[in-house]
Amino acid sequence: MTEGVSEYDREAKQLIANRKIIGMLLAAFVDEFQGMTAEEAEAYIVEEPLIGSVPLDSGMTNTVNTEGIVIYNTENSAHLEGEIKYDILFRVWMRGEISQFIINLEIQKNMPTEYPLLNRGIFYGARMLSSEKERDFVKMEYGKMKRAYSIWLCMNLKECSTYHVQLQGENRLGTQQWEGDLGLMQLTFVGLPKTLPDKKESGIHRLLTGILSNKISAEKKLELLNEFGLQTDKDIKERVNYMCNLGEGI
Repeated sequence: MTEGVSEYDREAKQLIANRKIIGMLLAAFVDEFQGMTAEEAEAYIVEEPLIGSVPLDSGMTNTVNTEGIVIYNTENSAHLEGEIKYDILFRVWMRGEISQFIINLEIQKNMPTEYPLLNRGIFYGARMLSSEKERDFVKMEYGKMKRAYSIWLCMNLKECSTYHVQLQGENRLGTQQWEGDLGLMQLTFVGLPKTLPDKKESGIHRLLTGILSNKISAEKKLELLNEFGLQTDKDIKERVNYMCNLGEGI
């Protein structure tokens, strides 16, 4: 049973990491891409997403390649059994700029009861920022920090919901202006209901609920993908069918 659940989770991450679905997530939940179509947002994705391969814990996220350049640690992550890893990690270009920012997607089957999910999200965002040192900037070059966004898809809730978090500042004495980027770390929590929501009102929440659920048939999942204009090629059809077979076993 546990092996089947883990395998289902892996397949779900692979499906969510599809570039077209990521384009929809960017257009729906990231301010920089508001007003764009999913296709337009997709074009800003820099590289193929890293899925379940980059360790989260301090000192493990980065490694040095053969050229002496600090990069994400994916080569050694297979040996780090039991270590926490980001579900999905990738970079996108900033709209209208030549700089990039980092996005992490996490999938939660249920709202956890043993800890507050908001706290975990803040921890992930802070780790994403701290891991930039020596990889994206060196020494005291804090002005070169890249924005880090963490988007959490949380299943089996009572309703569709979206909750956004970012740093805020206020002058409590005087009018001094402090340079910097309060948008450096942003979190978005996307609540997905237990049952498939109504077509007219729920937008992308409907698609995400349907393709992540282990109680919805392969045929219905493919219908949903087509409903949202996503072409279901051979790879997607095979992945969806495999997920649903696993879902029946679960």
